[in-house]
Amino acid sequence: MARRRVRNRAAPRASGASFRRRPGERPVKKLALIVCEGEKTEPNYFRALREHFHINTAAVRIPPNPRGSAPISVVDFAAKIYQEDGGYDRVYCVFDKDEHESYERAMQRVRGYALRKLDSIPMQAMTSVPCFEFWLLLHFTRTTRPMGRCDKVIAQLRRYLQAYVKGGGNIVDELLPHIDDAISNGRWVSAQQAAAGTDNPSTNVHELVEALKTMAIVETA
Repeated sequence: MARRRVRNRAAPRASGASFRRRPGERPVKKLALIVCEGEKTEPNYFRALREHFHINTAAVRIPPNPRGSAPISVVDFAAKIYQEDGGYDRVYCVFDKDEHESYERAMQRVRGYALRKLDSIPMQAMTSVPCFEFWLLLHFTRTTRPMGRCDKVIAQLRRYLQAYVKGGGNIVDELLPHIDDAISNGRWVSAQQAAAGTDNPSTNVHELVEALKTMAIVETA
């Protein structure tokens, strides 16, 4: 009588805090550090993406930011974490232009960290004008209509996410099905605004999301 072949089942992927290196395993490569200005909306969004793309939490670290929402504080905190941890391929600072006094200084400091000859930091600014909600809006539509304040963006976003409140509950499940649309719309807006010579509105967060997708491929390779 022929023996029945038993199919080997893949072990379930560990989640969140369960990532721990067992003896003999190679350490997880630190691919990216992401520091956000917001306490909830932005970090929750990127943590959900990390899980959605099945990226090891040790590979992409998204720490809470205790230093506040000022862009310069985001950049300096990211530099501090990078210097303490070391080993990240890329450091992403996520902040808005909005009405922040330190926006331009933060942009200059990011370039300074990346270009200095000694102890350089591979840092990039992932910015949204006027605010991160513009990136969320691009999950549903594309527009280059000028928006002076964030409340104007939120008003448009609520056409698609009626219960949206800045820093409020979890809305990521409603956004994830539209990730590819957001990337496409982000590219389109960037090209349009570059040609027009304006940044209102604009965002380059699609570059970070695309990078996370690439990291997912590296993780599973």
